[in-house]
Amino acid sequence: MKKLTTIFCLSFLAILIPGSCFSQYIPLLKNNASWHVYHWFESGWNETQQLTGDTVINNLSYKILSSNSSGQGPFFLREDTATKKIYQFLNSTEFLLYDFSLPIGSIFIYNNPQTPSWMPHLRLDSVTSTIDPLFFNQATDWTTILPLRVYYFTDTEPGAVYQILWVEGLGSLSGLLLPANSWGGGAFGETLLCHNSIPDTIDYHFVFWEEPNPCEGPIMSLDNPERNQCKIYPVPATSTVTIEMDQSVTGNITVRISDILGNEVKTMVTDSRKLIINVEDLSEGIYFITLTDHAGFSLSQKIIKSMR
Repeated sequence: MKKLTTIFCLSFLAILIPGSCFSQYIPLLKNNASWHVYHWFESGWNETQQLTGDTVINNLSYKILSSNSSGQGPFFLREDTATKKIYQFLNSTEFLLYDFSLPIGSIFIYNNPQTPSWMPHLRLDSVTSTIDPLFFNQATDWTTILPLRVYYFTDTEPGAVYQILWVEGLGSLSGLLLPANSWGGGAFGETLLCHNSIPDTIDYHFVFWEEPNPCEGPIMSLDNPERNQCKIYPVPATSTVTIEMDQSVTGNITVRISDILGNEVKTMVTDSRKLIINVEDLSEGIYFITLTDHAGFSLSQKIIKSMR
């Protein structure tokens, strides 16, 4: 699996104040995003959850999260990007699922109406730009190219030794709907295997010995693995981005650049093996480059536009 380099704001294990050098807030509920979770209980099984549409409940707009597990979902989620909070509507009640605005040392109370007797109090211990390698499996392919805020929580219940990890733009590393669960690490609980923010683009991938589908395969790929692949560089980019195919191009390729909200900011068509795009006019932040060939096959990659 190809790997992208993580760009760090400060040193690898630096403890950061939220917003001190990160990019803008990365929304969690992006259209068509999907989460693939492995449940370790008993014989174990995979579950895929995907945002499949929108609905209105009590005059509020929610995203519909569908699941491929029998009897699960649909679930209803909404995000307030101004306050960096995500809510879930369940059993006629809306409750707070995530709060990415918390300062270090604060307490997050998980109050799920479906499990009223279980109300864990999570203390936010630190916010960093990466997953601590002493805690996380070295086989992890942390493929996001932008420094995202990683939130380390501890369950304050006496005797609890569990650590809970949230990642901005992904949710919990135990799964989107499991913000108070400890990351299983291959022993118990649940584990987020991979996350797709847009189709065919894996921006988080956890590799473990039993590597199940649907997380196999390269980050950038066409439906046919023998089709043309490409390199997109530099990362980060300041003035130009170069797209270089690994073989000659047959027919036209449509190149689209969109921002993190899905708004298309540039579109062009090329029949060249190498294309240089001027991005000086783009604001600083994260973007997606999507290439679609004449047969309709696509590949995508994230880039970051830097001002320096």
